[in-house]
Amino acid sequence: MSERIRKLRSILHTEDLDALLVSDPLHIRYLTGFSGDSGLALIGPEKTFLITDFRYEEQARIEAPNSDLFIAKNGFVEKMAELSPEATGHRIGFEASHLSYKAYKKLETHLSHAEWIARDGLVERLSIVKDALEIAHIREAVRIGDRVLDEIIPLLEPGITERDIAAEIDHAIRKHTAEGPSFEAIVASGPRASMPHATVSDRVFQSGDLVILDFGAVFRGYASDMTRTLAIGAPTVQQRTVYEIVLRAQEAAIAAAKAGLSCAELDRVARTIIEEACYGPQFG
Repeated sequence: MSERIRKLRSILHTEDLDALLVSDPLHIRYLTGFSGDSGLALIGPEKTFLITDFRYEEQARIEAPNSDLFIAKNGFVEKMAELSPEATGHRIGFEASHLSYKAYKKLETHLSHAEWIARDGLVERLSIVKDALEIAHIREAVRIGDRVLDEIIPLLEPGITERDIAAEIDHAIRKHTAEGPSFEAIVASGPRASMPHATVSDRVFQSGDLVILDFGAVFRGYASDMTRTLAIGAPTVQQRTVYEIVLRAQEAAIAAAKAGLSCAELDRVARTIIEEACYGPQFG
């Protein structure tokens, strides 16, 4: 964590900022180690301050030992106002896409010595490139997803509902040491399988259905995401044809992926195959 803070302070220097107020819980965890969902972190000129409430005090002391911890009783901003101008600095950036307007106005009122400057994307400059430990965590999140899928496939039989399978997915994710699902599992069957982000329903699986499973696991703060299409019983000729078109598009995109290639360029590789198969209008 200390190396990340050091690199962030270097970025702040180039941006002519004394400090950065971090309000996105994912970024707070990335910089301090604190995984609670309620708090603020101020990366000051010399110290890192973590502000949360009494529910997370013990957790914060364990997870963020390198941060100066403040427990707020009457609001996070009000607690931060107890810091001296020397500790906070005078030009303070904040995450504009995450901080509410109400909180911003409170900052202006309670820390009036500071100039508050909207700055998005500063933490992302660091987090976009993963180190070896982060990559290991992502790989484990993916492996958990693979193990969950292996357990779920035998359950896909006529008579079971989408909701039943979603519940089994959630249980299996936690059973395999994940912190939890990275998002609400999507289970869409039969005619509902054409909806990429369908909400789980009580529809009963029937023979001949295609079923979309879309789920992921979080391992130590890093998420996986997998989508699989499976058939209940033997797929029809048309189902197999469409499946194989998508598979060819996926394999071509994987083969083309390389450093320096834009997302739009990679999308075009897969999209071209689908369009040439006359399914372009169905691809969004």
